[in-house]
Parts: sequence; C-alpha cells; structure tokens
Amino acid sequence: MSKPPVLDILHEAISFKQTVQGMDLSRLDLRQVDLTELATQRLIAEGTKLDNALLTRTKLIEADFTEASLDGSNLENTNLGLATFNRASMRETYLQYALFINGYCKDANLEYADLTGAELTGSLFFGSHMYRTVLQMVKADNTGFNRVNMKQADLRDGSFVRATFNHADLTEANLSGSNFSQADFREAKLDNVNWDGAQLRGALFSPGATPK
Repeated sequence: MSKPPVLDILHEAISFKQTVQGMDLSRLDLRQVDLTELATQRLIAEGTKLDNALLTRTKLIEADFTEASLDGSNLENTNLGLATFNRASMRETYLQYALFINGYCKDANLEYADLTGAELTGSLFFGSHMYRTVLQMVKADNTGFNRVNMKQADLRDGSFVRATFNHADLTEANLSGSNFSQADFREAKLDNVNWDGAQLRGALFSPGATPK
C-alpha cells in the first residue's frame, strides 16, 4: 500500500514545529501512521482510518473525526480541545492525560478505551458505548454521559461534579472515591455499583434509587 502524499506535508510540519491549518484527510487510510507531536487547527478527518496510529503529544484543536476509525490508536497527552468524534470507533484507544475539553463524542464506541487522568470538562458523550472503559482520575465536571453504556466502567477517584448520567447504564461500574456532587443520575441503571467513598452531596436520583 503506497503512502498518501499528504503524510510528507504532515511530517515536514512536525519537523519544523509548524501548525497545520484546515487540512482535509477525510476517508484516507492512515492506519499505523506515526504523527507524534503534530500540531493542527481545524483538521478534517471524517471517515479516516487511523487504527493503531501513534498520535501522542499532538495538538488537534477543533479537529473533526466524525465516523473515523481510531481503534487501538494512542492519543496520550494529546490536546483535543473542541474536537468532534461523533459516531467514531475508538475501541481500546489510549487517551491517558488527554485534554478533551468542550468536545463532542456522541454515539461513539469507546469500549475498553483508557482515559486515565484525562480532562473531559464540558464534553458530551451522549449515546456512546463505554463498556469497561477506564476513567480513573479524570476531571469530568459538567460533562454529559446521558444514555451511555458504562457497564463495568472504572470511574474511580475522579471529579464528576454536575455531570449528567440520565438513562446511562452503570451496571457493576466502580465509582469509588469520586466526587459526584450535584451529578444527575435520574433514570440511570445502577445495579451493583461500587459507591465506596464517593461524594454524592446534592446528587439527583430517581425515587428509590438513592445509594444506601
């Protein structure tokens, strides 16, 4: 498989520490590409294949990854401010300590993804799949997890102040040690949730569903 010519432009920008503006990578096959420390503004990557790509320490501000495939990719320490991942496939993606602030990740697949230490403040994950997703030590204040499948997800030791979990499925999830002050759990499935040490001051629950 030949290398897309656009990669030469991106690698040159990395070498000279230049920020790439508004480049369109839509529907290209960039699987296993190494774009470490790439800096972009308003990158368009709709439907792009980036499975197992190395994207650590990148700046992907306002990037659009709608319907892209990033399974197994590594975005550790990446700045994803205002980025969009609607309907993207991100299974087993590494997002440790990423900055994903005020972003959009609706109806995406993040099963088994690792977001340890990520900052997710103000982002929306409505309708996404986060089965066994690791969300340890995240900052997710004012973040929307409505209708998200979070079965057996790991939400330990994080901050979820005023986050919303309406109609989310948190069956067997681990929420121990996290701050859920003023969070909204109405209509959520909360069977066998681990609440040990969780802060729940002002949190909202459906009648009869308040943790004992």
